[in-house]
Amino acid sequence: MPQTHNSRGLSDAQIEALRDTASDGWRAIRMVLPAIWLFALIILGSTIGYIVLGWPAFDALYMVVISVFSVGYGEVHPVVTITERLWTMAVIFAGWIGVVITLGGITKAVTEGELRRATQSHRTRRAMDHLKQHVIICGYGRMGQTLARELQRAHVSFVIIDRDEERVAQITTDGFLAYRGDATEESVLESCGIERATFLATVLPQDALNVFITLTARNLSRSIKIFARGEQPSTERKLRQAGADEVISPAQIGALRIAHAVVEPEIAAMVHHSAGGVDLSALGVEVDELYLHDNAGLLGQDVRALHRQTSGEIMVLAVRRSTQLLRDAIDDLVLQRGDVLLVVSRSKQLPPILARDVDRAGLL
Repeated sequence: MPQTHNSRGLSDAQIEALRDTASDGWRAIRMVLPAIWLFALIILGSTIGYIVLGWPAFDALYMVVISVFSVGYGEVHPVVTITERLWTMAVIFAGWIGVVITLGGITKAVTEGELRRATQSHRTRRAMDHLKQHVIICGYGRMGQTLARELQRAHVSFVIIDRDEERVAQITTDGFLAYRGDATEESVLESCGIERATFLATVLPQDALNVFITLTARNLSRSIKIFARGEQPSTERKLRQAGADEVISPAQIGALRIAHAVVEPEIAAMVHHSAGGVDLSALGVEVDELYLHDNAGLLGQDVRALHRQTSGEIMVLAVRRSTQLLRDAIDDLVLQRGDVLLVVSRSKQLPPILARDVDRAGLL
């Protein structure tokens, strides 16, 4: 089994790297804003000073701008008094201080941002190097997102590969470990530690890419278990030839779900709720509706005894009695004539002790 980390399926180093990436933008803004505010206050204060000396507001602002930026144009009004000359010198000094501080803040933010990005890249590579017995997910579409959330819920370590920049950013925002690259390239899979990975899931919507990724992954690792998505029925054979252990067809699973809902809507709704939306037939689990015979030997026994006698080969989900569907305290429920058992089993063949006492309504 893949090693477990935390609730997001990431190690502490990976969590730290993701948090650093998310805070880079805000940190850069916070670094520049004080310098910008200082420069704006210098311009405003200098302009007010000229207005106090009797200059029109626009002329005062123009004088401040050409003084601060040393444009060299002539004064709008002659600077003749000592007060005007002293104020002009103060404006020049203050303006240059504001410019230097502002440019310094911008330069520092850019430089530090580049440094942090380089550090983040190093931390990501280091996190990749420490991944073991993890899952590699190729593609972050709807299936990739669902898979990532389920692995996170199960505390399984994983990394997601996608070549789209926006999706990589979304992966990071969602709190998962991302690697931007083309999963059909050997170097990308090697960077994600395929030789140490336990599973690889390629869930791209393009069958050709899934086949190529499967082939590349199998050539790099003979032991990894590969799950591949196949949209077209003819693709399953190609994926298995390329090295896929399991081929998942979203269209087929969706069709089975609809068929179940049409044939036995009550059971389908209950099983869908109990299994969290997973298609049980696709997982090799059968769902049956069993009618008890009027002279069944199970009559008068509780469901717990039935479970014991069948050695756990079946599990009763509910009992339909007349118009009621009984699900609460199911183990203690005593079976009566006319009861219908809603059960799940691991095989199509019912245990003998159960098969002789029931009629089967049909498999879902």
